[in-house]
Amino acid sequence: PLAVQRLTEFQPESPVYVHCIRRSVERESGAVLLQVRMVNCGEREIRTVFLSVEGLDAFGKTVYRVRELPVTDCAAVPHGIFGEERMLALPRTEVDRLRVTVEHVVFADGTRWQRLPSHRLCTPQEAGCVACACGFPNPPERNRCLVCGNALPSEAQMPQTEVGRSARAP
Repeated sequence: PLAVQRLTEFQPESPVYVHCIRRSVERESGAVLLQVRMVNCGEREIRTVFLSVEGLDAFGKTVYRVRELPVTDCAAVPHGIFGEERMLALPRTEVDRLRVTVEHVVFADGTRWQRLPSHRLCTPQEAGCVACACGFPNPPERNRCLVCGNALPSEAQMPQTEVGRSARAP
């Protein structure tokens, strides 16, 4: 196994949050395998998630892209963590890091969610999310973490910065 990679980009519109990933290289065959830890952010059970995986070089340039990589039979309950028990095959091409995006989600009731061209990746901070102590980015209107249930810091508890104050001469 290679080091765990926490993703820095976030899909605020997606019902699935990709928390972290881990690549592994099988010693004998050289096969590259991927584990993806995901969180069901919605109120409905998820059956299948289709991912897009981009292999990036050290400069962030796309080296390869795997589209529509299915993660099937998830049975992911609302606010549950899932997916990491699966191993997904990737190209054997050497890359510095991966970018994983959720393209489609199929719910247990048969309805679907699809990523639209207008859905952009951003940081959790750009989306206005509040980070829980467990690391999960929560929508700003939440008082408790979607995943662990811990109370989220309020604006009054967040550290204040001294923006706009000028330094006085000694």
